[in-house]
Amino acid sequence: MIFKTDSFLADVGGINNFVSLFGTLYGIMAAFIVFEVWGEYNGATKLIDEEALGMERLYRLTLYFRDNKLSQMMKKAINKYIDLVINREFPAISKGERDKETSKVFREIFSIINNIKFDDDHDQTVFDHVLEHYGKLGEMRTNRVNQSLTRLPNLLKVFFYLSSFFALLIFVLRVYKRLLIIK
Repeated sequence: MIFKTDSFLADVGGINNFVSLFGTLYGIMAAFIVFEVWGEYNGATKLIDEEALGMERLYRLTLYFRDNKLSQMMKKAINKYIDLVINREFPAISKGERDKETSKVFREIFSIINNIKFDDDHDQTVFDHVLEHYGKLGEMRTNRVNQSLTRLPNLLKVFFYLSSFFALLIFVLRVYKRLLIIK
C-alpha cells in the first residue's frame, strides 16, 4: 500500500544509493570489528601460552637449587596458581572482572622465592635467574590480564548494533516491498 504510491518513485534512486553506501560502510565496519576482536583473541592466547611456558621454566629453574623441599613447595604453589587461573580467573575475566585470589597465590610464589636459603655460589647464580624470571612472569601476567579484559568500546558496540538493526530493517522492508509489488 505505502510502497505503491507514486510519491516514493522519485526517491528510489536516492534510496538505492544510500542503501548501497550504507551496506558498503557497514561491511567495512563489520570487517574491522571482526579483525580487531580476532587480533585481541590471538594476542591473549599468545600471552596465555607464554605465561604457561614461563611457569614451567620457573619450576625447572628451582630444580637447580638441588633442594627437594623447595622444589615440592614451588610445584605445589605453581599447580595451585594454574588451577586458580583456569577455574577462577578465566571465568572472572570473561565477565570483565579480576580475580584477587589468583594474585595472592602469585605473590605466594614470590614468597617461596624470597625465602630461598643459599648453600653456595651456585645457588646465588640460580637465584638471580629465578628472580629475573619471576619479574618477567609478573609482566606476562599483567599483560595477559589487561589484554583479556580489553573489550570493544561501548560507543563502537552501540554503533555496530544500531547499524546491524538498520541493515536488517532495510532488508526486511525491501523484501516486504517486493512482496507488495508482486501482489
